[in-house]
Amino acid sequence: MKVKVNEDACIGCRACAAIAPEVFEINDEGLSTVIVDEVAKENEEEANDAIDSDPAEATLKTSIIALGLNEVNLTVDAGIVEAGGRTGTA
Repeated sequence: MKVKVNEDACIGCRACAAIAPEVFEINDEGLSTVIVDEVAKENEEEANDAIDSDPAEATLKTSIIALGLNEVNLTVDAGIVEAGGRTGTA
């Protein structure tokens, strides 16, 4: 599982870093930063809890889905799906 932070939406509430310190930390600007390339299996529950508790919905789970020979990176954010630079609604 991979996660990312939308820094434009982050309000610096620090909830994600408190819930999943193995995945998130607060940077010098007071915003959340992902500190791992991929969330370890043993940290997935805490990472999901952090995402669910984010009041600004700035923390996001991303998925790589294999479609034939191509991989598509999908980011789901509040019902909006981005795939390969194209945006639609979920």
